Amino acid sequence: MVTIANYQVKKNQRGEQFIVLNLISDIVLEKSTNTGNYFANTYKSNIVASFDEDTAKLMVGKQLPGNIIKKECEPYQYTIKATGKKKTLTHTFVYVDNGTDVYNDGNNTNADGMEGQPF
Repeated sequence: MVTIANYQVKKNQRGEQFIVLNLISDIVLEKSTNTGNYFANTYKSNIVASFDEDTAKLMVGKQLPGNIIKKECEPYQYTIKATGKKKTLTHTFVYVDNGTDVYNDGNNTNADGMEGQPF
C-alpha cells in the first residue's frame, strides 16, 4: 500500500493548472552496504491526477493498492539539499499498481524485474 501524503498544484506549458499527488510507501527495511546493519526507509513518488484541488485535499491520507519501486533510468544530477553536494543518480522511484505490467519492455518483464512473476 502507498499513502497520499500531500498534493501540489502545478502549471503545464500552456499555463493550465493540474494536480500532482505526492505518494509515500510503507516502511522498507534496507541493509547498509557500509555497515551491514538494517535501517528503515520509505520511497516517495508523484503521480498526476485528473481532478481538482478540492478533491485532492480530500484524498490526502488515503491509501492506494500498489507499491513504489526503484526503476533504472538515464543518469541525472541530484543535489542533496542538506549539504549542497551533487550526486549522479541512475534510478527513480515510480508507483505501480499491484500486478500491473506497466513497464513491459517487450520482454514480458514485470515492473519488479521478475519475468512472468506477479508482484
